[in-house]
Amino acid sequence: ITPAGADTYVVKRGDTLTSISRQLYGTGRHWKKIWQANQGLIRDPNVLKKGWKLTLPKLANPAT
Repeated sequence: ITPAGADTYVVKRGDTLTSISRQLYGTGRHWKKIWQANQGLIRDPNVLKKGWKLTLPKLANPAT
């Protein structure tokens, strides 16, 4: 269940948490925050499945 107002991202083939972070936040360093927001779904941060809907954390200053 996604919290009200939260953004989501649907995993595509070849995505990694780092690539998603880079694409959405402009830097790959927020991969761990994405993982932490989705630990109920993602057991291993190195394994993502196409079609998963990830909750994206809201970051005050995503470029840092």
